[in-house]
Formats: sequence, structure tokens, C-alpha cells
Amino acid sequence: MHLAVVAALSGAALVAGTVDSIAGGGGLIQIPALMLAGIPAQTLLGTNKCVSTCGTTVAVGTFWRKKKIYFPIVAMGIIFTLLG
Repeated sequence: MHLAVVAALSGAALVAGTVDSIAGGGGLIQIPALMLAGIPAQTLLGTNKCVSTCGTTVAVGTFWRKKKIYFPIVAMGIIFTLLG
């Protein structure tokens, strides 16, 4: 992969991460950038899922450390998820 492609993908990843941390939807930037670079669909979607999972894990850890998780609402969300 050429250095210009790596630089462009790095820039797209930075923008996607910033957008994702503020409002979500960073994959809407990351997926087209990876497609334009010619990355196979399986690798592209796996990369997006991995990045999304890592971001969510870090967010949960941050909320946990700052004691911002309201467990009654979490329990209700789990119950409704299992129901439906």
C-alpha cells in the first residue's frame, strides 16, 4: 500500500473517530474511505466492527470510572432487550 493511501486512511480514521466520539456514525466516514482504498468487504466490515467495539468498551470504562452508570436503567434495558 502506498504511503499516500496510508496517510489518507489515517486522516479518515482520525475524522471518523472524532465524529464517532461526539455523535456516533464514524463508520459512515470509515467504510467509504476503506472501500475507496480497495480493501475487501470482509476485511472492511471486520475492521469497522472492531473499531466500534473498542470505542464502546472505552466509553463504558469511562462512564464506569466516573460513576455515571445508572443501573436501574441498565437493568431495564437488558430486560427489554431479552424480551424483544
